[in-house]
Amino acid sequence: MKNDLSTVDLKFILDLFKTTSLTVTAADFEVSIPTASRMLNRVRTILGDECFVRSGNVMVPTRRIRGLIPKIHAAIKALEDLTEDTVYRPEAISRRFIVQMVDNAAVALLLPVLPRIHELAPNLVIQIRATQGNPYELLRSGQIDLSFGYPPDDTIPSDIRFAKLFDSEHVCIVRKGHPLCRLKGEKGGKGCRKILPEELAPYPTTTASLPQWVGDHDMDIIVKGDMPHSGTWIDTGFFLSIPFFVMESDSYGFLPRETAEYLARFLPLEILEIESTQVRPWTPHLLWHITGSGDYELQWLRTTICKYFEEHRVPEWKVKVESM
Repeated sequence: MKNDLSTVDLKFILDLFKTTSLTVTAADFEVSIPTASRMLNRVRTILGDECFVRSGNVMVPTRRIRGLIPKIHAAIKALEDLTEDTVYRPEAISRRFIVQMVDNAAVALLLPVLPRIHELAPNLVIQIRATQGNPYELLRSGQIDLSFGYPPDDTIPSDIRFAKLFDSEHVCIVRKGHPLCRLKGEKGGKGCRKILPEELAPYPTTTASLPQWVGDHDMDIIVKGDMPHSGTWIDTGFFLSIPFFVMESDSYGFLPRETAEYLARFLPLEILEIESTQVRPWTPHLLWHITGSGDYELQWLRTTICKYFEEHRVPEWKVKVESM
């Protein structure tokens, strides 16, 4: 639960007890000093104690922390001594995991694997946290357990572990009956004609803007540069709202292929292929902090997610639809 001490918290206490320096502990955890201060404040809030009091350049542990140190050592050792049997008993997991993702990831990445997770671990709860703040710092501080991210380049820090789930792409969506749909069927039959960027120019666009969630800058994870358009119909922070704005206008928008194909089953949408190098590929990653590598329950969850996408590169729902 949110008021429980995490493994990261326990290791943080032990490290600060050993170093007596918040600066050194921050370096040990590969986090900034402000982040280390927030981690200490979190521990103080949970324990209802000052925990460590500054005396000159030294962080002096309180009486309560001194009394807890043997218990913390024992708790860490118990976690490290867990047998492999624990890894393969997901039905015994009774825990809430906090996973950060944009709304699109909930549909394209979490929804497909959720039935398997709950079948094997019925008492496991996933709490979705909206993308807000730098995910690397949130993983380091233990505020989130996992993050679905889409790094466009080699920006992942060395203390962040990750697994690429699959390679895909973004596609353009428009409402059914949109004038662009006629172009898609020209010169060769249904679906074989890619739309040229200049053919988008007469129509407005529905765009998605993300908060400052990686580093200190905004990041456009769909389009590298400007695509031709007659103006912006609406700029939204919610990917799953794009289809509804598109349905009510002549605008076009972009979604990951998996999301677009899933939603097109239920909504009057058409998917267009765009002939352009400005549209980024879509390569979703699962990210976690190095300190979570020894957390067997978290390891089971992330392994289950990764294994699903290794086995089901094409979603199960799509296989069923195409076989009908």
